[in-house]
Formats: sequence, structure tokens, C-alpha cells
Amino acid sequence: MSSRLFKTIIIALVSAASLSSSVYAQADIDKKMDEVKLNENMVFGEDFNEDKDIAYNKALLDLLNYMNERRAEKGCGALGVSDIQPVAQELKSFSNNRYNVLLYMPLSQVLALTARSHSEQMSLPAPSSSSGNAVAGTAHVPAVPSTPTTIPAPMPDDVLETLCNQDNWTEIKGFLSSFKKRGLINETGVSTSAAEVPGDAYTILIDDMYGILSILSPKNSPNRINCRTNKPDSETNYSNCKVIVWYR
Repeated sequence: MSSRLFKTIIIALVSAASLSSSVYAQADIDKKMDEVKLNENMVFGEDFNEDKDIAYNKALLDLLNYMNERRAEKGCGALGVSDIQPVAQELKSFSNNRYNVLLYMPLSQVLALTARSHSEQMSLPAPSSSSGNAVAGTAHVPAVPSTPTTIPAPMPDDVLETLCNQDNWTEIKGFLSSFKKRGLINETGVSTSAAEVPGDAYTILIDDMYGILSILSPKNSPNRINCRTNKPDSETNYSNCKVIVWYR
């Protein structure tokens, strides 16, 4: 065997080993992300973007927004970015030319934090109105409005219509939290199996990019439908469903 051929084989083996290691690392990160999202004792914020700094900033705002909702439910004061940025844990992956950044904290830690000062506290707009323009010139220091923006409380009959008009999990989770706090819905849950969803619960099917695939009427409905199209539907029509969120 020539030395050139031997070197070529060695390089190929090293490249294959490196690629395999990268694939396993990516799978491990994806698994950890799923574990965080399915853990009711965790609070998280997430974003996808071609720019990793923008993805980080939006995930940070998403986390802060949801944290302050949970703190408000417990009578705790609002926090600011400078309160959570040093302690938020980060998971980051890259796929299809986009960064996926997930920032998270245990709920117990969220409720125990104390704001540094009133001047640093800030309220955030609803997730669906955030944009890349909210990022300040220095990476990881987002600029956000100081005036609070809250999700309007719809009438009970409008809950389903409101959810059907959302496109992704980031938008829907804020509404679910608001509806539950106002008593418009009684219970929510997360599952990876349709069999675990209560028969009287509405089912939200979510894909691997956390877009909404379908919102199904309860399994015990006489004629089960896709609430967005009013046509017959079920979980078996969505092989790309990754997570199921339900409410009743």
C-alpha cells in the first residue's frame, strides 16, 4: 500500500469518526431539549434563527416573558434581563442553516429570584410580535419596550378560535397560560403519546420545529375534527408530530 493511499484512508476514517461524533452530540442535545420541554418543573424560552445572537436574544426574551407570567401567578414581582441572564442555562444546536437556542431554569429558582432594581425591570410584548429589530447592537443585550403588553382575555367561546389562529408553540403557550389563569380552561398537559391524552381534552399537535400541525377536538366527540378546517382528522394523519399539548 502506498503512503499516499494510506494517508487517504486515515483521513477518511478520521473524518467519518468526527462526523459520527457530531451526529451523536446533536442527538444528545436534542434529547436534552425535549427533556426540558416536557418537564413541568422547568421554565424555558426558545427561538430559531440563522443568526445565533438573534436566536439567543429572542429565547432570552421568551424565557423572561414566561418567567414573569409564572411569578405573577405566585404574587412575585417582575424580573429583568440582568436578573436572569447570568443564571439561565443554555442548550444550542444547528440544523438546516438555523440555530436553535433554548434557555431554561428550574421553576423553583424562577420563583426564588429577586429583582436587582426597579430600573432594570421590564415587560415584554406577546411572543408573536417579537422581531429581530429588538436586538441591541451588543450581542446578548436585547432592547425591549418598558411598557407592559398583556394578552387580551377573550370570552370563553373564543378560546378555540384564538388558538386556531396561532402558528407555533411560542405563541400558543402564552395564551394557554393566560386562559388557565383566568379560569377559561381548567387543565393542560404535555405528552408524546396520543393514548395518554384525556378523552375530553382538545389536542394540539406540534412538529419538530414547534409549528402547529393541527388542533383536534376531544377523542370522545361524536365526530372528531381538525378545529382549523372543520374536517375529520386524528393523530394518525401526522407522522411528523413530535409533541402533543392538550387542554380541557
